[in-house]
Amino acid sequence: MSGVIFGIVCFFLVFYFLNYIGQKLIAVKSPVNHKVIVSISFVEAFVALLMVYYKPPFL
Repeated sequence: MSGVIFGIVCFFLVFYFLNYIGQKLIAVKSPVNHKVIVSISFVEAFVALLMVYYKPPFL
């Protein structure tokens, strides 16, 4: 169970960093919306972890 939590946290941090940089580059003059970044990063981390563990046939 701790491996799953550690995996989600690691993926979340990577995706949060990438989404933050992307939003800063796209909308230079508007403030960063952290609620959107956090929710998208959590969903991306969960999907990426599922794909790592279950290895779908298209990978």
